[in-house]
Amino acid sequence: MALKPTIYKFKLSVSDLNHDYFDSLNLTVALHPSETKERMMVRVLVFCLHAYQDHENLMAFTKGLSAIDEPDIWLRGLDDQLYLWVDVGEPSFERIKKVVAWQNKLMCTVLIQNPVPGGNNHKHNLVPCR
Repeated sequence: MALKPTIYKFKLSVSDLNHDYFDSLNLTVALHPSETKERMMVRVLVFCLHAYQDHENLMAFTKGLSAIDEPDIWLRGLDDQLYLWVDVGEPSFERIKKVVAWQNKLMCTVLIQNPVPGGNNHKHNLVPCR
């Protein structure tokens, strides 16, 4: 029998002074059985970092690890155009190239995890593609 995801509910207050964005977010996030809690929290953090772009409340978590062709977070407009693609982890160069070429105005964010020498800590870098 397959393991089911664990559901987490978050109530967050986001204050983004750089973009003059202030809002409360109620998020429901599924933790895939093979996903760590740290990775889930990074997804929530990145969602909050890009919340100012979501004027129509259309940004969403996708199926994530369960869907190979989908990012962890995306923002699709009402016209089904893709405006934001967020992958957490280390996607291949070919995947990034394909996504950026697919949509002209797409903002693609990739989170790369680099181990810090001499410790168990990790350094995360957000790399905007455009």
